[in-house]
Amino acid sequence: MRGEIVMKDELISVIVPVYKVEKYLRQCLDSIINQTYKDIEIILVDDGSPDNCPQICDEYAKIDSRVKVIHKKNGGLSSARNSGIDICKGEYISFVDSDDYIDECFIESLYKAIQTNEADISQCDFVDFIDGEIDTKSVKSAKQKLYNSLEMQKKIYEPDGYRSVVVWNKLYKRHLYKELRFPDGKINEDEFTTYINFDNSKKICVLDSKLYFYRKRDNSIMGRPFNLKRFDVFEAYKDRIDYYDGKRHICDDYMFLYSRSIERLYSISKEYYFLIQDSNFENKKELLNRLNSEIMNSRRYCKKTNFVTMKYRKVLAFLKAPWLYYHMAKIKDKFLL
Repeated sequence: MRGEIVMKDELISVIVPVYKVEKYLRQCLDSIINQTYKDIEIILVDDGSPDNCPQICDEYAKIDSRVKVIHKKNGGLSSARNSGIDICKGEYISFVDSDDYIDECFIESLYKAIQTNEADISQCDFVDFIDGEIDTKSVKSAKQKLYNSLEMQKKIYEPDGYRSVVVWNKLYKRHLYKELRFPDGKINEDEFTTYINFDNSKKICVLDSKLYFYRKRDNSIMGRPFNLKRFDVFEAYKDRIDYYDGKRHICDDYMFLYSRSIERLYSISKEYYFLIQDSNFENKKELLNRLNSEIMNSRRYCKKTNFVTMKYRKVLAFLKAPWLYYHMAKIKDKFLL
């Protein structure tokens, strides 16, 4: 009967990419092996870590038979996750980053949400904290909401949309990764894949409970100084625009998603331009040259959207003359002081 939670004792694969996190790895692994839902396989992918992480992984494999370890040449976060996907045997897949940790009910809560609602993906909220903080606690809530595919894709464009984009606060049915893989060598890998998973799902259940603990570190991938890898997000959004371009004839919802993807691409262009111009980056000239190239290549989308907002008009003005737009904005700010 729908509404009754029947734990079918299905195997769930938890994939953990590991690289230079020996300070945090034990906390992460302890939080996984102590899950209230026990039928899990824990796949640790040592991505050529030069510290003691490989030894720690092997140590946990000896302690707990559910732990499997892959030692591989360094290939980056996406490559490590893909290696885990390739060998996992679970009916469901979840990802945990090795400098983070999870509440003991993380897997059980997400699994129950999928079972109860016959969903393809379940998602919880998360606590983000700065490395060194203490007393981070989970927040349990009975509230949950069910979304269809298009509704969930639209949530990505809400002000707190990043909470839906990230890959690691979710449980996925295995079929979603039958063909889909993360893009090798890219950062912002969530931006390449999450919308596709939502589009391939009939129902997504979102829990209010904060069951994942996301650690913000200065030396993490996204915590490092601005560099050329940050431009991977442009490729992600261009892929997304092309994806929705092939679907926008189906219904207005896809046209909306197509248009918002264009708007977001242009907004990122503007955000990066102001950030780089206001900076003292040693490679400032190189970054500006790369950004100007991205802006030039993005102009081809300008005339393809039907959803034109005031924000879109402002971004369009920026695209036509970034340097002029930037200096006009600075003059305006000066007079408003």
